Amino acid sequence: MVAWWEPKIEGPVDLSEVKNWIISLRRQGIKLGRVTFDRWQSFDIQNELKQVGIKTDTLSVGKAHYEDMAMLVYEDRVVMPQIELLLDELTELRIVSDKKVDHPRKKSKDLADAVCGAIYNSVSLSKREQNQMIEVHDFKSARNKWREEEKDPLFDSPDPKEQSVWDTYLQGIGMM
Repeated sequence: MVAWWEPKIEGPVDLSEVKNWIISLRRQGIKLGRVTFDRWQSFDIQNELKQVGIKTDTLSVGKAHYEDMAMLVYEDRVVMPQIELLLDELTELRIVSDKKVDHPRKKSKDLADAVCGAIYNSVSLSKREQNQMIEVHDFKSARNKWREEEKDPLFDSPDPKEQSVWDTYLQGIGMM
């Protein structure tokens, strides 16, 4: 699962909201192998997550990561949702050196980096003897699948307060 937050008019993304959301995922029973961040203002949030037993790491996505992702896409080994923002970011990327991929001025590549990093982590942290397809789902299709199976682990909370917390978190973010 990949989630992203966009800054509001009032200011930048509230990283404590991000931290609380990640911790809530674990409370709901979702196994988090590792949570990675780029270098931008991630030191404090990584330390706070480590204090509650969540493995974190810094991952600065570069040209090699994008080349690996492209290879997996070309070989039909990755399934990704059709998210307009993601497709826009991916198609506007530019190779600017032997190691760096960048975005056009006044644009972003944050979501593209997050997806690329998630794919990289999935491949690099998986056991080598496994030969599995990596699927990236959007929240809507995952929720529909859970409903078909008559269990929705994110929203089958016996505590109405937790349901409200989830609703609040999910209203302000886009998920993929």
